[in-house]
Amino acid sequence: MNTASITIIVPADPDLDDCLAGAAKEYLDEHPSLRGYELAPRWVDEGTREHVALTIPQWHADENTPTIYGLAVRCRAFSCEGVRQNLLAVDAEGYVTAYDHVAGHYTVCANLSKRAKATARKAAAAMRAAAAAAQTVTYRVAVACGLPLTSPEDAHLPEAELVARGLREAQHVGLEHGDGRPVEVEDVTVTTWTGRI
Repeated sequence: MNTASITIIVPADPDLDDCLAGAAKEYLDEHPSLRGYELAPRWVDEGTREHVALTIPQWHADENTPTIYGLAVRCRAFSCEGVRQNLLAVDAEGYVTAYDHVAGHYTVCANLSKRAKATARKAAAAMRAAAAAAQTVTYRVAVACGLPLTSPEDAHLPEAELVARGLREAQHVGLEHGDGRPVEVEDVTVTTWTGRI
């Protein structure tokens, strides 16, 4: 199981009694595929309490997470510091910012080299590609009228059982051919299917 994780930053809602738990709950409500994951909400800026950091699985870093935070890159981000490990963020357009430990948030850094920005962009692209691949699966499925009728959990079943389950599902939803004929057993075939989970 892939346990790699990344940190994202979300705005805190000052109207909530418990901003940390509220931010995690709101994110989980918006992204039901993450239900059951502990997001470990914590303050990014303890002083102002305007932003909450959440830890999400790396596979979720796709279009649902346009900005990827917490990319560790060894570089010089600030003029008052030398080369050291910095946390960088890359948004969907490739814009790179660095985490300012003094200010407590991500900020624009004129001192970031082209190489550091390229490294961060490459890491973010790899995370997004891994996320897309992790959410795609190929499995055996019963198909009729060009539609999959069984789920990945049924892929291990013998072909006859897959066809039977597919036919039951087609009858349950009232699947018909274009001319109005109901789907019959001879219309159900078993093939491989690639789709998002």
